[in-house]
Amino acid sequence: MPGLAPPTEAEVRRMVAEFQARGGQITVCRPVHLMPVQNGAGRDAKRWTA
Repeated sequence: MPGLAPPTEAEVRRMVAEFQARGGQITVCRPVHLMPVQNGAGRDAKRWTA
């Protein structure tokens, strides 16, 4: 939100700890730019990335 300061490291640690305490799990996903494009372009799209 405009006008709000970013959270401090302590606030972020607290929020993550609360999230995990409620059963939340942190998942690491591959960056989207490493995923190949699947748009039906066939052989021409082999080296394309999103």
